[in-house]
Amino acid sequence: MSNRLNAATLPPEIVRAMSPSDRKALKIRTPEEAATHNANLAERELQRLCESWLSLHGYSRLTAHTAADAPRGWFGHLTESERNPLMPDLLILSAGMRRCLMIELKVRGVYQPGQREHIEAGRWIECRTLEDFVVTVTEWESKQQEG
Repeated sequence: MSNRLNAATLPPEIVRAMSPSDRKALKIRTPEEAATHNANLAERELQRLCESWLSLHGYSRLTAHTAADAPRGWFGHLTESERNPLMPDLLILSAGMRRCLMIELKVRGVYQPGQREHIEAGRWIECRTLEDFVVTVTEWESKQQEG
């Protein structure tokens, strides 16, 4: 067994003291950077799960090819949403495009400027789990059928 240091075994204090370019070259992160990275991966996975659920339940991804008709409705998401915090993660449209549900997916309580205000004003719905998402969409669909 070797006692040699490598990038993966460096103490956090040393990693934090390194320049960002050195960390990038060694492909290592500070504990804080790793936590942010992992949370971003978790949020992307939640978005993937939500989009899969929508697809399985008759929604189509909104593209030029699917814009003509969808039995249940459409969904779309903003890529690189961290660069545009004034758009939610998922936009779900009813079949007639008469109603829209805007969902912001969060796996941790970190908000970009403007996001919390949209959620608190009721313009966006925040979902933290797939179960939250399914309940939110199901309730929204029920209201569509009533109204």
